[in-house]
Amino acid sequence: MAEPSIVQGLFGITPEAYQRQQQRQAMQDAIAMAQLDPMQLARANIRAKVQKLAESDLTIRSDLEKLYKELQDAVQKKAASLYPQPSAELPSGKAAIAAAETDYNQRLKAIDSQLERQTTNLTLGNKYISTSGLIEAPTELGKAIQNLLS
Repeated sequence: MAEPSIVQGLFGITPEAYQRQQQRQAMQDAIAMAQLDPMQLARANIRAKVQKLAESDLTIRSDLEKLYKELQDAVQKKAASLYPQPSAELPSGKAAIAAAETDYNQRLKAIDSQLERQTTNLTLGNKYISTSGLIEAPTELGKAIQNLLS
């Protein structure tokens, strides 16, 4: 049994296995390139050549990075002009919800008091005599409840 090499101990793979892995990856890349349409193939070739050029010449690399940064800025400016961000925060619905809940609670209290008044009233003909001694027509009570609900 052969002793594991230092490279295998450091990287977890033998140099031969690494070379086979690189060859397999190159073959898969070649197959993928062969399956591209002509326009995609041209883009991939241009990208590879520009990348290789940028790796070999640092001045070209810095120029390309500057050009890319300027392009990003231009795209962001165009996007900001087409899709402007709101200048202020949108109003919160909490105030509207609180007002609606208050209004709802007031209406419920009014309906409860009307219901209490109606259950404590006596009906004599078409007039109500309440425990407080007031005499009201039934239509007036209905109008009061209808006004509360609208």
